[in-house]
Amino acid sequence: VNQLFNMGLQLIYNFDQRNAKLVFQEAIRLSHHCALCSWGFAHACGPTLNAPLKNRDDHRAGALAARQAMEVMERRPEIYSSLAL
Repeated sequence: VNQLFNMGLQLIYNFDQRNAKLVFQEAIRLSHHCALCSWGFAHACGPTLNAPLKNRDDHRAGALAARQAMEVMERRPEIYSSLAL
């Protein structure tokens, strides 16, 4: 899962949101407790410089993934509390 997250993040940095979403989906499938994977998927669904306008489905999927990330963090505070700023 860690390798998939890293790969997804690299794909985002390379403006390849389509493949990043696929990689993050696989990471989420393998580990439902990976809030960062859900966050990565949500980020990949959002606008970028190359694609500033996203369709409604991307917005909905991104919002759902962001909510899922927050739910995971709330269920596992012992893991994610150290990530708080």
